Amino acid sequence: MNTDEVWVPVWDRPMSLAETTALFNRGRAEVRGRGAITAAAFAAAILQRGVDAGIDEFRRFVLLRTTSENTFESRLACVVPVRDRCDASLAEALDTALSLRDFLPPDRKKGKRWVYAGVRGPIDRALIDLAARPDPETACGLVDALVTALRIVDRNRSYRKRKIRFQLLPAAWARSLVGEHDPVTPAIRLAFALASLRPTQVPLSSRPQQVTAPPLAYWLGAENTGRWWMIPEGLPLRRVWGGGGFATNVGAMLQRRLVEERPDAAPPFDGGAHVGLGEIDALLKGEVDETELTRWFFRFSLFDTQGEGTAKWNQQLGGGRQIEALSPAMALFILFKPLFDAELIRYEAVGALRPTRVGTLCRIAALLGRGDVNSAVQSARDAYRAVGVELADFECPFDLPRPDRLLASLSIPIRGAEAAELFRRWRSPAKFKQRKEPRT
Repeated sequence: MNTDEVWVPVWDRPMSLAETTALFNRGRAEVRGRGAITAAAFAAAILQRGVDAGIDEFRRFVLLRTTSENTFESRLACVVPVRDRCDASLAEALDTALSLRDFLPPDRKKGKRWVYAGVRGPIDRALIDLAARPDPETACGLVDALVTALRIVDRNRSYRKRKIRFQLLPAAWARSLVGEHDPVTPAIRLAFALASLRPTQVPLSSRPQQVTAPPLAYWLGAENTGRWWMIPEGLPLRRVWGGGGFATNVGAMLQRRLVEERPDAAPPFDGGAHVGLGEIDALLKGEVDETELTRWFFRFSLFDTQGEGTAKWNQQLGGGRQIEALSPAMALFILFKPLFDAELIRYEAVGALRPTRVGTLCRIAALLGRGDVNSAVQSARDAYRAVGVELADFECPFDLPRPDRLLASLSIPIRGAEAAELFRRWRSPAKFKQRKEPRT
């Protein structure tokens, strides 16, 4: 068991005793204007501010108990190199992580025994690891520690009474989770697009009122008030994420967003990032690891996806895989998606005279949710007819082994041009009058 620790500075240039004494007398590690009194805060101070006086690195030693109560031994835990000051996005991310860490319930001593909350420790270790080795792996480790801590608080009644507040991580720092030469997998693209879903609002005389919330509110029982989020004592109804798989939970989130909207509102699935049909095809075929997809979705949900950094990284995520052949699941996705996308349905290839409304989509989502694909297709046909689109006649049954994946995919923002062209296959063929050639 660790009882204490010490951070020893190491520098390579000679210093006199007077210079060393002056350095230690004026030396102060601080973060957010306060002295760093914890290992996590000290690690953040090194990353944010760096150090002067020619210090090259810090060596972190921890004291361990031995078999004797009065005897301890020191062990080198890690080496933290000193670098120049970090960029603004990392500095803001560290402030956000430390602020949340300080709001979390601490371990406390009750009489002669300790009561361990167990929520601050993983964040402390993640901050130290990030200081020692700042790379995508340790950056993901810090975000995962924040996700784990928030989920623990969300599912603990006594912790919810503390009404813990936190802010979102800066959008520009999201690129640090993926290395420059690391492959951007379909799971990353899908998760980022889903996390970028925008909340919808209604205009009021004083200020706009939020109707649907960012995706974070549907897997974490938290409410946002401006820049801050808070975990209230009571569990909000919109927290629908349960113990099922990714497709089941995203489908529940889609239906919840529809229920929160007015029946005459537009579909609430506009996002700041979009994916191609190749990623959707991989999701429908089950080629994406849902556990990994959920992990990336939780990570990106903790970022402010509405800033300028989102647009820049969305360009970096462009491209992706292409579909080689139109599978039955993808064909049905192409049929349903324009109804759930207020922009896609306006394309000339779709040909709708007006957009669909939430009241129509609730029935289609409910039918897909219970696996009745045939009835959902018939409802989609009726919905298209109501907006001026005539579909081709087809007399065949429709079935899918995993309709929950189709329902979940309908909430993910996509690039509409490719989908609009494929939608032509569902359109009724135009009837042209045959021109008679003049006789000579």
